[in-house]
Amino acid sequence: MLIGRIFGIPVRVDASWLVVFVLFAWMLASGAGPFAGLPAPWRLLAAVLTVLAVFACIVIHETAHALVARRFGIPVGGITLFVFGGVSQIETPPDRPVQEAAVAAAGPLASIVLGLLLGLAAWLAAPSTALHEALLYLGGLNLALAAFNLLPAYPLDGGRVLHAALLGMTGSRDRATAIAVGVSTAVGAMMLGVALLLFFAGDVVQGIWIGLLAWFIMGAARAERASDLTLGGLGAVRAGDVADPPESGTAPQVSCAQALEQMIRISHRALAVNADGHLSGLLTLSDFAKLEGRNPASTPVSAIMTPLPQLRFVTPEVPAVDAFRSLASSRFHQLPVVDEGDRLVGFITRATVLRSLQVRMEAMSSTGGRSPISRELRKKSL
Repeated sequence: MLIGRIFGIPVRVDASWLVVFVLFAWMLASGAGPFAGLPAPWRLLAAVLTVLAVFACIVIHETAHALVARRFGIPVGGITLFVFGGVSQIETPPDRPVQEAAVAAAGPLASIVLGLLLGLAAWLAAPSTALHEALLYLGGLNLALAAFNLLPAYPLDGGRVLHAALLGMTGSRDRATAIAVGVSTAVGAMMLGVALLLFFAGDVVQGIWIGLLAWFIMGAARAERASDLTLGGLGAVRAGDVADPPESGTAPQVSCAQALEQMIRISHRALAVNADGHLSGLLTLSDFAKLEGRNPASTPVSAIMTPLPQLRFVTPEVPAVDAFRSLASSRFHQLPVVDEGDRLVGFITRATVLRSLQVRMEAMSSTGGRSPISRELRKKSL
């Protein structure tokens, strides 16, 4: 769910965020929480406001990542709050290790500054008041968030700083990722051990929470490694090599009703809108919501299509890996490939990704590692 924008960056909330919201509010509103001295209704209100402030701090943490990424010219798809906090959707990996380290370090640095400012505000506030307790809690939580994120566990911020340092030392992204994932697995295993100790010592809630974080870290690290190995096999393949050619398109003056009939007939979710041989926009099924009561038989496609300047697209020369990652980080079902003359080369869809990977894995299997492609794929998978 889109809840707003900050510096033009969309901020969304995943459904799993509600779990943490309710859990945090319940913990803070309990008789053992920081607002224990307040009557129950006021305690609940203070708890809810504090939890909202917690997630505002997380948004600031993620915004710091996003703004530094933008500073380096790296596109950012948005910020999403979910069960374990938040994530900035950095669409393409930074080109240089120093950029990767700067983007990763920006979040914890923002949390440290926030923690110190909130701590100072708590010190200035009247002691033993709800405001004092809330500020003290938020300040400590921001410092704890920074400390946790600086753990050398991939894909936490500290793990990404470690990955950047390893990339600078080894010059190999595969090698850097493999080492960073190994360190992450060790950190996750230690956290799991701590979780078990807390659980059996009677601190059940804390034990379960740390155990879930350990499971998340270990799983995310393995997924990151698998992604690098799988996509790495694509090598020098370009977006134009794997794009599916467009079967048909439509013209800007065609009615929305005719365009919809065409999309249903050819079973496509999108139509290229061409004018004088050049792509002027894209019409997708979701665009029909823009009709807002207008008659589709008399409304031209140009009134509801997404114009080319507003489209997310790639050129044919872009590496296929980058195009796949851009598609994965977006909410769209297809990514247009457009050449310098604004002509549509084709579409990259999720089916395109799966087919490209399958063909390359079958090439490796059928040749037994004898061809250059299969040898490279086999080397990537070991």
